[in-house]
Amino acid sequence: MSNESTTGYTEVGRRANNHDSTEHQQMQEELQRCAAIIESSHDAIISMDLAGNVVSWNQGAEKLYGYSAAESMGQGLPRLIAPNQAPDFAHSLETIRRGEAIPQFGTTRLAKDGRTVDVAVTLSPVKSATGQIVGVSSIERDISEQKQVEAALRIQRDVSRALSATDELHAALALILDAALRMESIDSGGIYLVDQSGALDLVVHHGLSPQFVADASHYAVDAPQARVVRDGQVRYGTYQGIRTQPNAADNTEGLHALAVIPVLHQGQLLAVLNLASHTHDVIPTNTRNTLETLALHIGSALRRLRADAELRTSRQNLRALFDTVDDFVFVLDGMGHILQVNAVVCERLGYSIEELAGQDVLCVHPPQRRAEAAAIIGEMLAGQRDFCAIPLQASNGTLIPVETHVVRGTWDDQPAIFGVTRDITEHQRQEEEIRRLNTTLEQQVAQLELALTALKRADQVKDEFLAAVSHELRTPLTSVLGMAETLELQYGSQFDERQHQYVRIIRENGSRLLALVNSILDYTAVIAAKVNVQPGPCRLANLCAASLHAIQSRAAQKGLEVAYVSEPADVELISDGNGITQVLHNLLDNAIKFTPAGGRIGLAVSGAQGAKRVQVVVWDTGIGIAPADQARIFKPFIQADSSLSRRYEGIGLGLSYARRMVELLGGTLVLESTLGEGCRFTVTLPDWNTTVATGTAH
Repeated sequence: MSNESTTGYTEVGRRANNHDSTEHQQMQEELQRCAAIIESSHDAIISMDLAGNVVSWNQGAEKLYGYSAAESMGQGLPRLIAPNQAPDFAHSLETIRRGEAIPQFGTTRLAKDGRTVDVAVTLSPVKSATGQIVGVSSIERDISEQKQVEAALRIQRDVSRALSATDELHAALALILDAALRMESIDSGGIYLVDQSGALDLVVHHGLSPQFVADASHYAVDAPQARVVRDGQVRYGTYQGIRTQPNAADNTEGLHALAVIPVLHQGQLLAVLNLASHTHDVIPTNTRNTLETLALHIGSALRRLRADAELRTSRQNLRALFDTVDDFVFVLDGMGHILQVNAVVCERLGYSIEELAGQDVLCVHPPQRRAEAAAIIGEMLAGQRDFCAIPLQASNGTLIPVETHVVRGTWDDQPAIFGVTRDITEHQRQEEEIRRLNTTLEQQVAQLELALTALKRADQVKDEFLAAVSHELRTPLTSVLGMAETLELQYGSQFDERQHQYVRIIRENGSRLLALVNSILDYTAVIAAKVNVQPGPCRLANLCAASLHAIQSRAAQKGLEVAYVSEPADVELISDGNGITQVLHNLLDNAIKFTPAGGRIGLAVSGAQGAKRVQVVVWDTGIGIAPADQARIFKPFIQADSSLSRRYEGIGLGLSYARRMVELLGGTLVLESTLGEGCRFTVTLPDWNTTVATGTAH
C-alpha cells in the first residue's frame, strides 16, 4: 500500500477516533448533567431493577424518606410500602415488565421514622440500548402539604355546608368539633360557649374521660381558664405548660399537645376551642392554620346561629303570648288580609287558621255591617284611626260585642297591622248592672235625703222644744230660788231647824235644776249656731285661774289634788275667752265628777311662739272610758254608764257642748283614755290672729 494510502487511512482513522472521542465526551457530560439534576431535585428519584431492588437513590429520596443511599442501594423498595399496598406495588412492576406505562397516581409511603408520607408517583420503564426493559424509574413527589391543604379546604367546606344546613346550635358545635378531630394530631377536645358574664360552659366534647369532663365542664368568670382567653390570643403548647390550675384528673388524662383557640366575631368572644392530643407533643403548623381559619368561620356561624336561636325564641314567646292572651289577636297585611291569628280567634269564632289565612278581615264581621267595617278598617290601614267597635260574627252566626284597638308593626319582616280585640259582653253586662245599681242607689239616696230632712227637722224641733221648755222652766225656777232666798233673809231668824232644812233643800235642788236648764240652753244655743264667737286678746293664765277657782270647792269636798302647769308661764292668743272658759269648766267638772275621792286632776297649757296653735290638756286619774264608749260620749245626752242605776249625775251634755264650742273656736278636742286609769282631753286652739275670722260677742 502506498504511503499516500497509508497516510490517507491514517488520517481517516484519526478523524474517526477524534469523532468518537468527542461524542463519548458529550455523552459523559450529558450524563453528568442528568446526574446533577437528579441529585439536586427535591423529588425522590429512584431506579430499581425489575425485581424491585434499588439501584440508584438521590438526595431527594434521602430527605423524603430518611434512608441514606448506602442504606437503600440493593434493598427492596417494598420497605417503603405499607403491607396493605404491597399487592398494588407488585401489580405496578408487572405492568412495567410488559412495557406498559403507568400514569401518575397518588399513594403513601412509610418513612424511616414511621411517618406516613403522601406522594405522587410516576413509574416509567428503563430500557437498554437495544430497547430491552431492564429496570424501573420512580419519581416520587411529596404531596403531604398539598393533601393537608386539600383536607383543610375540604373540612372548611364541609363545616360551612353543615353549618348552613343546621339551625340548632348544639348540633352545629358537634359538627365543628368532629371536623377539628379529623385534622392531623388532634384526637380530643371540646368547645366552650361564653355566656354574657364571661363564664365558660362546656357544650360538646370528645375523647375525654368522664372525670375530666366533670372537672372542666364550667369555669366561672373569675377563673384563670376564663381570664386567659379574654385577650383573644391563640395559644399552642403542651397541656401542662398552658394549663393554669391542674386538677387530679389532669394527671391521669395523659394529654400532651394543646391548642386554645378563642372564637371571635367582630371583636366579641363567643366561644373557645380547646383541642388536644394524647400522642403528639406539638400540633403541626398546617393544622394550626386550618384550625384558626376554621375558628373564623365558626365565629360568624355562631353569631348567626345565636341570632337565629334568639329569633326562634322570640317567635316562640310571641306564639305563646298569642295563645295565652284572652283577647282576639289578628295580624293583617297592608291590604287588610289575615296573616295570622291566635288560638282564641279559632276557638271563639269556629274557624281554623287555614280557613282564615289570606282572607279579608271583613269575613269575621256581620254582613249587614261590612260596609261600615270596610270604611273603618280602611282608615285603620291608612293610620287615621286605631279603634273599632263593630262586633265579630262567629261561623255559627253568633254576634260577639267587641272593642278593637290596632297598632302598627312588622311580621316576617313585612309591615303589618296588629289588632287586639276584646270581648266586651261581660263589660256590657257589668255596665248594665252598674246602671241598675246606680238607679237603685239614687232612689235610696233620695229616700235617705227625705229621711235625713225629716230627722233634721225632728232634731231641730227637739232642740227648739228643749230650748222652749228650758226657757220656761228657768223663769219660775229663778223666782222660786229668789223667793227661798228672800224667805230665809226675812224670816230666817224665826225658823226652827226643820224649817231651815226645808229652805236649804229648796235652794240646793233648785240650783241643781237651774244648772241643768242652763246647760240645756247652752247646748241648744251652740248646736243651733246661736252662739256668736267674738275673738279678742286672751291670757290663758287668767282663764285657767278662773276655771280652777270655780271648781276648787267641789274638788276639796272630794279630797282631789289639783295640778296646774303652763309652758310658757303665760300664753296669749286671740280667741273667745268666754268660750274657752266654758269649755274648761265643762272638762274640769267632768274630771271632778268621774275621779274618785283622793284622786288627782290637772290642767296643762303649752304653746310656742310662731307655732300658730295652743294646747290645753285637762287630765284626771278617774275611772277612765272604755274604747267602745270613747266615740259616743261626745253625743248629747250620753254617758258611758247609761243605766237607770248609774252612779254619776248629769244629763250628758257637757262633753258634747265642749266639742262643739271648740269646733266653733276653730280647734279640736281629742280624748285619750285607759279604763281604770283616767282620761286626757286635749284642746288644740288656733291663734285667731291668722286662722279664724272675727265674730260678734257672746
